[in-house]
Amino acid sequence: MGYEDQGLGLPLQLTVLVESYLRRGFDRGWFHAPLASQMTVQVNALVDAYGKMETIRSTPIPVAHLIHQKQVLALFTCVLPFAIVDDYGWWSVLIVAIVAFTLYGIEGIGVQLEDPFGYDKNDIKMEGIIEDTRQEVMVLLEEWRASHEGRAMGGMFD
Repeated sequence: MGYEDQGLGLPLQLTVLVESYLRRGFDRGWFHAPLASQMTVQVNALVDAYGKMETIRSTPIPVAHLIHQKQVLALFTCVLPFAIVDDYGWWSVLIVAIVAFTLYGIEGIGVQLEDPFGYDKNDIKMEGIIEDTRQEVMVLLEEWRASHEGRAMGGMFD
């Protein structure tokens, strides 16, 4: 059962699942208190990292900065030809075009980097990272369970 409709993201749902598994394992004596504590610390580190990524994603660049940046870029591009025409003549048209293309390209890259966790083709695929992490945790938990039930075949928990 998911809780996305209540505002809880999938990474936090997975940590709640892992935390309940740790609590149940400790209550049943599957592992000792220091190990349970260390695993809980690792889960908390994952939640902290998720919180930092969420902060990056949800903190926009101020609108006044974006407007001012576009105005300064346009003003610079308009003034540049007059500043270099005496030295370069008709070549100043080509130079201004290259400079404008470069600066507007850098500005476009900045806009893309402002939100790295979206659904565009070039964004970080958080769903894939979360699914990989879930799969790895489930495999490790199954291996651990098998090693404690005596049916492991020389795994990492033996």
